Order: sequence, then C-alpha cells, then structure tokens
Amino acid sequence: MADETGEDLSKIMEDLDLGESGNLESSPGGILGDSTTAASSGAASGSGARSRIIGLIALLLGIIGSLLMVVVAAVIIRFGFTASDTVDRAMEPVEVSFTRMEDRIDQTDDLVDREGIVPDRIDELQARVDGLVDVSTAAHQGFEAVEDHPVYGLLPTEFSSLGDQLGTFEESSLEIDRLLGSAENGDTISDAAASGVADQLDSMQGKVREVRESITSAADSLRRWIRLGSLLGFLGSLWGLWGQISLAKRGWRGFRGR
Repeated sequence: MADETGEDLSKIMEDLDLGESGNLESSPGGILGDSTTAASSGAASGSGARSRIIGLIALLLGIIGSLLMVVVAAVIIRFGFTASDTVDRAMEPVEVSFTRMEDRIDQTDDLVDREGIVPDRIDELQARVDGLVDVSTAAHQGFEAVEDHPVYGLLPTEFSSLGDQLGTFEESSLEIDRLLGSAENGDTISDAAASGVADQLDSMQGKVREVRESITSAADSLRRWIRLGSLLGFLGSLWGLWGQISLAKRGWRGFRGR
C-alpha cells in the first residue's frame, strides 16, 4: 500500500515538472513574439503617418502652385493681347517729344541765316534753342526709359540705332546752344557761329525722316517680341501647371496611403 502511494506521488511530481518546464519554455517565446509584433505594428503605423503628412503637404503645395500658374497664364495672355496698347504707351513720350523737336528745328531754322543772324532776334533765337535742347533731351531720355525697362530691356528689340540717332540730335542741339553762347539782343553773332548753327540745323532736318522710320521700326519690333515672349511665357506656365498638378496627384496618393 505504501509502495503504491509513493509511485503515485512520483508520477504527480513528474507531471508537474513537465508542465512547469513546458510553460517556462513556451512563455518566453510567447512574450518575445508579442513584443516583436507590437513593435512592427508601431513602426508601420509611424511610417504611414509620416507618409500621410508628406502627402498632405505635397497636395497643398500642388494646389497652391496650380492656382498661381493659372493666374500667371491669365496675366501673360492679357499682356500679349494688349501688346499694341502697351507699346503705344511706352513709345508715346518719345514720339511726342520728337514731334515737338521737329517743330523746334523748323522754328529755329527760320531765325538763322548763314550770312548772319539778325541782332534784334537773338533773344527769340535763344528761346527757340533752349526749347530745342529740352525736347531733344526729353526724347532721348524717354527712349532710354523704354530701353532700360525691366521687361522690354530683356527683349532682343531693334533699339540700338534709334538710341544713337536720338543721342545725335541731343548733341546737335547742345552744340547749337554752345555756338550761341550767352548772346542777347543787339549782340553780333560771328559768321562762323551762324554757319555752324545752320549746319547743325540742316543736319538735323535731313535726319528727321530717318529717325521717324527708326521709331516706327522700334515700336514694331517691341510689339512683335512682346507677343512672342507672351506666347513662350504662356507655354511655360502650362508646363508649370502640369508639374503642379502632378505634384498634387502624388500628394493625394500619399495622403491616402497608396
């Protein structure tokens, strides 16, 4: 009886040892497996969140960029269609000043004779010459304002010859003013000075038609290049719009986690 009881206790103890060892062997593995799964799940969740944030930023930038490109395209189209009005406004100061200068040349020439200048009309001549200097300078400066414009100056327009011609007119008017000096009514103008003034006026009168043609040519050139530049700018804005739309699409896919 005692022997049977001892054998039963031995079996129970062996069963307990096996059960505990099995639990000990399986428990660490189970704990590690759960920890690894949780870490992988957390990393995937963090990566997905970052992807969505980046996608949202790209989406917003793409939308804003697309709107800006649409506005730029609209402005460029308007600029191209109003090229004629734009050129007329830009060249108007030059044309108006040159027309006044042409009148001043004729008025001054009426008071000059190669054989001498009437002493009683010197004050009137001085006033005409002062006006001639003013309008010739205004015409040249008006052209320089167009030539130095931040947009027009970048275009390969035919401006150089007109600038030189207007500069020559300004120099001629200043030379006439120098030849007359500070003479007043009653003073005598030397024959050499009178001849020099007449030569300058004749030279200016002979170039009036050529300069007018240059003004027209410069305006046509500027108008043509504005339209061509507007076309190229419009195509560039369409390219930019396509790029911004592509960015928005990629951002949308990233935001949706695809």
